[in-house]
Amino acid sequence: MRRIGLGEAAFAASKYSKERNFWVKKLSGELPKSRFPYDYIKTGISKYQKDTLELRLPAEIVTKLITLSNTSDARLYIILVTVLVVLIHKYTGDTDVIVGSPVYKQDSEGKFINTVLALRNRFNANMTFKELLLQVRQTVIEANSNQNYPFELLLKDLNETTSENNGFPLFKVAILLENIYNARDLQNIDLDMIFSFKKRGEFLEGYVEYNSLLYERTTIERMVKNLEHLLYEVLFNIDIQVSGIEAASGEEKTRVLFAFNDTKTEFPGNKSVPELFEEQAAKTPDHIAVVGAESSSGETIQITYRLLNEKVNQLAGFLRKKGVKPDTSVGIMMDPSIEMI
Repeated sequence: MRRIGLGEAAFAASKYSKERNFWVKKLSGELPKSRFPYDYIKTGISKYQKDTLELRLPAEIVTKLITLSNTSDARLYIILVTVLVVLIHKYTGDTDVIVGSPVYKQDSEGKFINTVLALRNRFNANMTFKELLLQVRQTVIEANSNQNYPFELLLKDLNETTSENNGFPLFKVAILLENIYNARDLQNIDLDMIFSFKKRGEFLEGYVEYNSLLYERTTIERMVKNLEHLLYEVLFNIDIQVSGIEAASGEEKTRVLFAFNDTKTEFPGNKSVPELFEEQAAKTPDHIAVVGAESSSGETIQITYRLLNEKVNQLAGFLRKKGVKPDTSVGIMMDPSIEMI
């Protein structure tokens, strides 16, 4: 997305009013935060540190992709976009997903005002992959048909702004096929992740560019494995329902079911949890005990063992004044938050 002058903006706003109406309607309401869960809390101190991971898809997947696309780069891209939409859905549960895309390669520099497009898809998880594929195809066609209204103006129309902490507000993840798109069109946008592919004859190569201040490399490696597994699921059964697609590979499922739940540890049987907590608070009073978001503002806060212990004792004293005694059940009604600890 390139910056435009006032005169150019005024001209575009009057000339492309139909396209403006399309985008305002398409992106109305609360925009989904379509992204993969972070490993690290996002801060404004250092907003981006680029790293890349090569994508090496198995030969049978590449062959099936090229066959289904009938050697068409545009069709191949639509399949890849649909797969990415499903992958984000499987990670988040969202059925309203926006991914970014560049505009088609231009004949000359600066021909179009915009260099990126927002591809928004609202869908039902009971749809088949084939039905979603057709919907994404229509989304891509419509987005490219309405690409001339300046996104700089559109952000103002939508009351959306960029910021150091939130980055580009319309999407966090983008995808491109370098045969028909320019990777440089995404360079000036603060994104979490870019999936890039390039077809060379009967081969398909690619890489994931990601912000290593937000994601560990092992997370991206697992994500790529899940992407491959998802491709196996849908390419050999395009009539499968989205709800029935298994995005997690066998290795990932084993990891979640067994490794994550292998929590057996030695525990002193003669001490209660409150007693153990009191001991830890005495040993490391200034160490961070809890990190989370404040329920009222959403601001990230940290609480030390000393402060947490003080808050716990205040609440305990309050409950005792209300007549709470040992072995009395006390109900808690509140939204999940740092205060719940």
